[in-house]
Amino acid sequence: MAGQYVIPEVCLFFQNQLFRGNRVTKVDSRRFAAFCSPHLPPLAVMGTDVTINRELVRKARGKARLVVHSSMERDVGLLRLYPGIPATLVRTFLQPPLKGVVMETFGSGNGPTKPDLLRELRAAAERGLVILNCSHCLQGTVTSDYAAGMAMAGAGIVSGFDMTSEAALAKLSYVLGHPGLTLNGRKELLARDLRGEMTLPTGAERRPSLSSSAPGPGAAQLLALSQEADAIQEALVPSLACAAAHAGDLEVLQALGDLGSDLNLENFNGQTPLHAAARGGQPAVVTMLLRRGVDVDPRDEDGLSPLLLAVKGRYRGLPTVGMQAGGPMGWVWGGPL
Repeated sequence: MAGQYVIPEVCLFFQNQLFRGNRVTKVDSRRFAAFCSPHLPPLAVMGTDVTINRELVRKARGKARLVVHSSMERDVGLLRLYPGIPATLVRTFLQPPLKGVVMETFGSGNGPTKPDLLRELRAAAERGLVILNCSHCLQGTVTSDYAAGMAMAGAGIVSGFDMTSEAALAKLSYVLGHPGLTLNGRKELLARDLRGEMTLPTGAERRPSLSSSAPGPGAAQLLALSQEADAIQEALVPSLACAAAHAGDLEVLQALGDLGSDLNLENFNGQTPLHAAARGGQPAVVTMLLRRGVDVDPRDEDGLSPLLLAVKGRYRGLPTVGMQAGGPMGWVWGGPL
């Protein structure tokens, strides 16, 4: 699986199934069906054939170097609520040096509504403790539909939606380990789907925050916004760049590049703008992309490189790519490929 398929994720392979690692939980200590992914189907299933759920696999964003976030906050904990839990016990647990807690609640995010318990939770939240609400249940998600859930939300608690407690604890440690974030910034980051670890309700995913940004003209300023721009670029730029490359529209590609867009990003079927330019027989676009230093040997979901697409199309005059002995990539103007 790791050697033959492009699945740029941290995964767990068990009993012929490939799961997204941050979606699994262990459910049996003896059987081979030891793990399950309650809210996301397997990314792949291996039998006589290998079935890849490509619509679930996350796309790699460019060719940036691996960054290991080693600054993880260790002062985090897990608090499981139960009927009749004493407020004094909760108060003792939430004391410093604890900086964040994953709180396992009932059903859809409810908990005891005793005033003294809510008072302790609210006091902890007001002094800066980050509380992430996850459900006891293996299936379902945390909501605030019930009155009890609304009371918990009023105590300054962040919804973990359908995250497993394991993923929530790791995410909390990761977010709290980031330097320079405000308390609200940490809560906003926890409420985002960062690595496919949770499913946001319809309408909430990647919702722009207009309160903190001034209005401005045109797409250039929109794409210059920080975290909202990441979502927009990830969704729109790959398909837009591939369409422009296939049509030979150098102006659009140049504008995307000048805005800082990564022209190595893949569209829905794993093709980059270089694939699209080769498939469309656009020598000027191929030249421009090569001069920008794009990856010359990416493979789409069918295992085809841009060069193979050009060969299949029998295009003449496309700049083909070769390796100079002991040197960097260069261009060779070819005749028929």
